[in-house]
Amino acid sequence: MLNKTNILTQLALLLAIAVILSMLGVMLPIAGISGLKVTFSFLPIMLAGFVFGPGAGALVGGLTDILGYIIKFHAYGPYFPGFTITVALSGALPVIIYKFLGGRYEKTNLLRLTIAISVTSLFVTIVDTYFLQILYGQAFWVILPTRVLKEIIFIPIKIISLNILFKLYRLLIGQISSYQLK
Repeated sequence: MLNKTNILTQLALLLAIAVILSMLGVMLPIAGISGLKVTFSFLPIMLAGFVFGPGAGALVGGLTDILGYIIKFHAYGPYFPGFTITVALSGALPVIIYKFLGGRYEKTNLLRLTIAISVTSLFVTIVDTYFLQILYGQAFWVILPTRVLKEIIFIPIKIISLNILFKLYRLLIGQISSYQLK
């Protein structure tokens, strides 16, 4: 059984990893402007949600966006709270959908995980594209197809990497839990 200190420590580590991964992201240009950010920061954000609940996933996601902005300071443009909300949703929404479909963290169901991640990824992409339209005046219907295509390509990568990460995390936590100080 995990105590509150252990949970907070694990969430802080996942947050730190997510911030580092978000800073290692790559911006891909679309029509001469930076339009697609490719990063693996979703891994610790979604892991926090699946292990500790949707609230924890949302917290790690939101703080990742805020801390990443503070550390990089305008690297990708001005701060916009809408992006913080969508990153928080990307930590909470797949867990809510997965559990709604009857999934459990202890035994990963690949079909349920695929549906949860696909719906979340496409929803967040559409909302983020709308926020880009608000923030920069970019034409929504012009940039949406490219962003959705990137997500469709990236969804299998998310599913496979998250499934592997679940197994590794369970194994690691199982080994740490069995270790006792003598």
